[in-house]
Amino acid sequence: PDFVVLLAAYRLLPMGSHPRVADKRGTYDLFGPVNKLWGSSYDKAMAVYLACLKEFGDFARARDIAEGQPNLFEFPFAIEGDKVGNYTIKLSMLNKDAKWTKALKLMLADLKVALQWMIQRDTASQQKGPTLPSLAQEGPQHSILT
Repeated sequence: PDFVVLLAAYRLLPMGSHPRVADKRGTYDLFGPVNKLWGSSYDKAMAVYLACLKEFGDFARARDIAEGQPNLFEFPFAIEGDKVGNYTIKLSMLNKDAKWTKALKLMLADLKVALQWMIQRDTASQQKGPTLPSLAQEGPQHSILT
């Protein structure tokens, strides 16, 4: 694409199977093993990652407004602090596994929408190929094995 997203307060550090995020205070691992008793560093990493995703969403929306797009970028599940769709991303003793799993699922749905926006922008800038179908619905629409 013809743009770069600069994050204000955080850095994403893609390092293969050991990705990390960083802020002014430190670097945090986005990989495990993690347990609920001693997972505060992982919780911080996930909250920072979610903040990065929100910042991307703000960038995409501002870009759509600046370009006069009729449909403005919006995540299907709102991100506020350490929560996505009102479920906390933190893995702690107070958060039940089912709720944490739900938060991860909602975050992945938001990531899919962000990816769709990026690909549509790239496709439009290169003037090639059809636009992608909506990624709002999860799962395959049909089986390729039939």
